[in-house]
Formats: sequence, structure tokens, C-alpha cells
Amino acid sequence: MSWGYEGWSGYGKGLKGSLPRLVGVRRCVLLGLALLLLVYGASGFFLVGPSEVGLVLRFGRHARTVGPGLAYRLPFPFEEAYKLDVLSIYTAEVGFRSVQNLGSVVYKAVPQEALMLTRDGNIVHVEAVAQYRVSDPARFLFRFLDHEAVVSQAVEAVLRYVVAANTVDEVLTVKRDEISSECARLLQELLDRYGIGVKVVNFRLQDARPPADVAQAFDDVNSAQQDRERFVNEANSYYNSVIPRAKGEAAEILARAEAYRARRVMEAEGEVSRFARILEEHRGLDPETARMKIYLETMEKVMGGAQKIVVDERLEGLLPLILPGRALSPRGEEAR
Repeated sequence: MSWGYEGWSGYGKGLKGSLPRLVGVRRCVLLGLALLLLVYGASGFFLVGPSEVGLVLRFGRHARTVGPGLAYRLPFPFEEAYKLDVLSIYTAEVGFRSVQNLGSVVYKAVPQEALMLTRDGNIVHVEAVAQYRVSDPARFLFRFLDHEAVVSQAVEAVLRYVVAANTVDEVLTVKRDEISSECARLLQELLDRYGIGVKVVNFRLQDARPPADVAQAFDDVNSAQQDRERFVNEANSYYNSVIPRAKGEAAEILARAEAYRARRVMEAEGEVSRFARILEEHRGLDPETARMKIYLETMEKVMGGAQKIVVDERLEGLLPLILPGRALSPRGEEAR
């Protein structure tokens, strides 16, 4: 086949007519590519909620953390972004689970977690709740594959440790608040060693009771202990009421005895003084004269206020009473 002038001329005319169409296709392709690039670049924008932070990874490595609002990351596969709620309170439950069912919360027991051994060898059913929040988003999100399971296991381990350090009575009654505080402290220390990036907000001993199969026996023992405490309290009350009264009565008797002793001593000292005075007054007199003087002085004191004195004349050996300034008739009647 040979090309003549007419052939080349026809080919040139056809090429000249297709050039505008080629230019239009090229422009459409470039415009499409530009639009794709724009969409691809815009895919890096993401919105972080008010209670969230955004963690940006570049080629799988944590690059930066962004706060609430509109943020940007390089499109995939260069960077990825994860959002994490850091203001909400997370909950770890031991011994039970709170299950959502048709808009309501349903309690579900987990006996294999709840049964724990106390220091005195008893088994108790313990349920607890730990509340925590995120303090280090990067550690919380990337250090462990299942951070919630790690926290739950730590809560159970700490609770078993503290329960094992106390008696059954302390766990069930008197030390529940102390056990909760101790668990919160130990749990925070353990999670800090793990480096999981959480802050323990609260730890509460939800329930502590004997296992169901021994509850009746435990109630009997508890009732006996309560009776014992009641009897001891009644005895102490009786002691506190009787002993002080007996001590008061004893003190009163001792006081009266002491007063009687002091009075008798004073009386005896007075008698001694009087005897000494009389002895001094009659010193130098012969015994008979002293005896008569003492007798007359005594009769004078005894009979000094009498208006009538009668002496039986039939009595022999009676010494007639002669008071000073007075005389007796032969019949023993006082002369007027």
C-alpha cells in the first residue's frame, strides 16, 4: 500500500480534528486525580469529643496525642488515630457482673471469683467494685492488649490478698472500711508497677457474707457470740453498779470507824489527863484521906442537885452522907 499526497493530507486532517478531544480527556484525568488527592488528603481530618483525647500513630508507633476538637493525621497508611475517653469512670467488678438487659441492670453472681479464704481458715463470699479512670492514655491503650482484663485480675488478686490477711469476723463486720481502703492502696501500687496508666478512684466492698451452704451454721455461731457478748456486757454493768456502791459503803464504814477511834482516843486522853490532875492534887496525902476526899468530891457532884436524900437505917456499914452546909435527922431525912 502506498501513500500519496491525498492519503497524507487526509490523515493530517483527521489528526488535527482529534487533538481537541485528547486534550479534553487529559484535563478530565488530571482533574479526577486532583479530586482523588483532595479526598485522600481530607480523610486525615477527625473529630475528638469533649471527654476524649486522640492518639496518633505513625507507622504503628505513637507519635502524638491531641485534645478535643478537630484534628488532623496523615492519611492511611502513614498515620492512624485512636480516640479514648479519659474523663469517664471505668468499673471492675469481682464476684459478680452487672449485665445490661432490656435497658435495666441485672445482677449475675460469679461464685468462682467471690469465694475467698480468710486468715483463720474460713471461706467467705466477697463481692467488690473498683472504679478507675485513665491517667496515661498512651500506656492504657497500647501497653496491654486487653487492659480491662488486666485491671480486673489485679482487683481480684489484691482483694484475695487482703481478705487472707484478716479473720472472718473482721471481713464480715468490724474492718470492712479498713479492708476497702487497704485494697485501694495496694491496687494503685500494683497497677503503677504494671505501668497501665490508670488512677484508682474508689474501691468498695460491695458484699461480704458466709457461703450459702454454711450460712445457717455461721448464723448460729454468730448468735452464740452475740449472746456471749450480751452476757459479758450485763456482767460488766452489774459489776460497775455494785462495786462502786460497795466501795462507797466500805469507805463510809471506815470513816465512821476512824471517827469513833479518834473520839475514843480523845476521851481516853481526857481521862488520862483528869487522872493525872487528880493524882497531882492528892500527891502527899495519906491513902485514907485521899480516898475520903475523892469520895466526898464525887458524892458532891452526884448529889449536888438532889432535893431529898433517903438513907435506910437498917443497912449496916453505910457511911452517912454529910453534904457541906447540911445535916441529917436521926431517921435519915434531910433537916429543913
